[in-house]
Amino acid sequence: DSSNNTLEGIRDAINEADAGVSAAVVNDGSGYRLLLSSDDTGAANSLEVTVDDTGDGDDLNNSGLSSLAFNSGATNLSQTVAAQDTIFSINGLSISSSDNTAEDVIDGVDLTLKDLTGATPVTLTVSEDTQSVRQGINLLVDTYNNFVNTANSLTAHDPETQTSGALQGDFSARSIIDQLRQGLGSVVQGFSAAEFSSLSEIGITTQTDGTLSLNSSELDAILESNFDEIVGLFAAVGFPSDGDIDFLTSTDDTVVGDYEINITQLATQGQLVGAAASFPLDIDDDNDFFAIKVDGTTSNNITLTQGTYATGAELAAELQARINGDSELSKEGVKVTVTYNVDHFEIVSSRYGSDSSVEITSIDTNTTAELGFSIATGTNGLDVAGTINGAEATGSEQVLTGAAGTDVDGLQIAITGGIVGDRGTVTFSRGIAYQVNSLIESFLDTETGFLEDRINGLQLSIDDIGESREALDLRMEVVEARYRSQFNALDLLLSQLQSTSTFLTQQLSSLPRPGSINNNNN
Repeated sequence: DSSNNTLEGIRDAINEADAGVSAAVVNDGSGYRLLLSSDDTGAANSLEVTVDDTGDGDDLNNSGLSSLAFNSGATNLSQTVAAQDTIFSINGLSISSSDNTAEDVIDGVDLTLKDLTGATPVTLTVSEDTQSVRQGINLLVDTYNNFVNTANSLTAHDPETQTSGALQGDFSARSIIDQLRQGLGSVVQGFSAAEFSSLSEIGITTQTDGTLSLNSSELDAILESNFDEIVGLFAAVGFPSDGDIDFLTSTDDTVVGDYEINITQLATQGQLVGAAASFPLDIDDDNDFFAIKVDGTTSNNITLTQGTYATGAELAAELQARINGDSELSKEGVKVTVTYNVDHFEIVSSRYGSDSSVEITSIDTNTTAELGFSIATGTNGLDVAGTINGAEATGSEQVLTGAAGTDVDGLQIAITGGIVGDRGTVTFSRGIAYQVNSLIESFLDTETGFLEDRINGLQLSIDDIGESREALDLRMEVVEARYRSQFNALDLLLSQLQSTSTFLTQQLSSLPRPGSINNNNN
């Protein structure tokens, strides 16, 4: 109508529909044009425009709303860029992707493809980040040396100036220094069978003043030849003997040691298997709609791109793109893999474990007959199960966690493949940095820490001195009052004695002297 029958009106209506397509109006120099772009890349996300032209009843001619028709029946718009997948190869293996990123093609590596390479291949080198490890080790040495210098200045005595540090002779400061020195100089727990198990074996030695010295060339050589074991020297780490088992984490309750692993059940993914579907297959108004529930999250209504699909692989790519592109599923990080296996489709959740599931909740009229999907619940996934060190472990998805209250309490490993049965061992070790950090945390604990106890002890002494001073002040007041009372009493007695002395002196002076003559008597 008159509110949106312009290019701007059509643009705004398309954008407000939030249909996975962006519309814009551009000026190419000869006039203004409507430009439509898919929000998603890849061949499965090509654009098709169908119209419902109620004006003349013809949805395919180049008149009225039909001017926007672009499908198998009419091409009234011009396609400027065809949707296509990224095609690349790694070591000769051809790989395609719906966008310009590729995840998990190389284990642990995500690729972003930015340009065509032509006949000249790009070499990608994956190597250990030795520079970061080297910087971390240098930082450890520098930080410890700063601590030693500070501690020495606080505990030293200068005979020339006869001055001492504030903590000179303090047993707590000396104990902390000695324990940290022993911690850094100790052998790594559970790591004695490795190529090296102490700092001295990688070029870190103690000097006469207690600071550390680093031999950079020796460290560099070890980083090149034994990079993985460097991690075990500094951190709490596990080394599984099976290549399909990964160490994930541990806790303070995990005890150093070698632990046997036995797997009784591998983790599986939830999946739904469809009935037979034959090709070529036309997707039209009768079979282009469905809704799905994956890992407990229900999708919006999903609509497939209409057209003729020559192979099952082609339609499987369309199904996977539409499911993974659904906003509700994407919001929860839910993804699936769709494959065409011989004569039927299989939808598999990317998640492992008992919470992994696939369920078709709604379908179109002919979906069951032509695509093989009906409203149904597939097979849920299973969590991994097994024992670590003979104790039943807790399984969640592909992760096994050691039983609480045992030596492997808190130990977590991921079982990414392999078979059921005995799977070798995992060697758990606590590195030097971990041990020293735990020691420092014990010093700094605000409730039971060594320093907290020492500070509390000093505070009690200070409080005792204060209380003793108050008691002494009270005693001094009593003594002072007694002395003043005694002084006043003595002063009074002295005054009385002086008065008596004066009286006696007067009386004595009036007495006749022996041999004197009284003039009144003859």
